[in-house]
Amino acid sequence: MEGILQYSSPSELHDAYSHFQLKATECAHELFLKWKEFEDSRAASETEKFSLERCLSEVLRERDEARAQADDLRDKYEDLQAVRDRLVKSKSDISHQYDTYVAALKTSLEESEQQSRDLKVGLDSSQQLLADLEKQLEQLSLRPPPEVVIERIKEGQKFKDLLIDNTVSIMKTFSLKVYPEFPGIHSMFPEFVG
Repeated sequence: MEGILQYSSPSELHDAYSHFQLKATECAHELFLKWKEFEDSRAASETEKFSLERCLSEVLRERDEARAQADDLRDKYEDLQAVRDRLVKSKSDISHQYDTYVAALKTSLEESEQQSRDLKVGLDSSQQLLADLEKQLEQLSLRPPPEVVIERIKEGQKFKDLLIDNTVSIMKTFSLKVYPEFPGIHSMFPEFVG
């Protein structure tokens, strides 16, 4: 009431009221703009928060995938290490087997060379033996036929038997005439006793 009394006329009061109404409208509009800005900012914050949460979720998911990949890579690395160790051992074994094989092959080659020399000597001996056999066959081809040889053997046997009989007869006769008193001489040749 005291504020109204300070105006001297209704027009001044009306002007003051119009000015107040204008200021109030401006303040209300400014307040609405501030509220709208706040709401927009809050919506943007919500959107940004949602985006950040989604990014965080994506980052966490990628982190979990990276951890899983790291674990998988670690397992594969350990497997590769085991394979490398086996390959190193296999290489050592293969090298040892190769050395053993080379040594055995060298020994086998030396033995083969010795056998080859022995076979050559044997072949030379066989060729010499073959030559000797050829000579013997040649000599055999000059000999009389087998039936002639058999007949000659029979004749030789007859001659040998006859010679033995004559020799025994001569020995008996000689013994009885030269040594008639020899003990047992008559019992040895009873056919000449008389």
